[in-house]
Amino acid sequence: MSRARAIIFFVVVLAAYRLAPREYRNAVLLGASLVFYTLWLPAYILLLLGDVAVNWLLLQRMVRSERPRVYLVTAVVFTLGVLG
Repeated sequence: MSRARAIIFFVVVLAAYRLAPREYRNAVLLGASLVFYTLWLPAYILLLLGDVAVNWLLLQRMVRSERPRVYLVTAVVFTLGVLG
């Protein structure tokens, strides 16, 4: 992606984020991240979706757990492993 396209993408995402109601702002950022990675290298979309799904499941467990730190550490280690 060229620098000009990246700047335009950033401005559009920032505007969408600011205009979105508060409860939809995280969804705007998630969608923008998925689009950005797909434009950069489409093969990474599956990796990103898998990472998001695993972290979402770990978050659900973390909220209901008496030991949420275990799930937090697991999520961080998993995401760092994916990045590695």
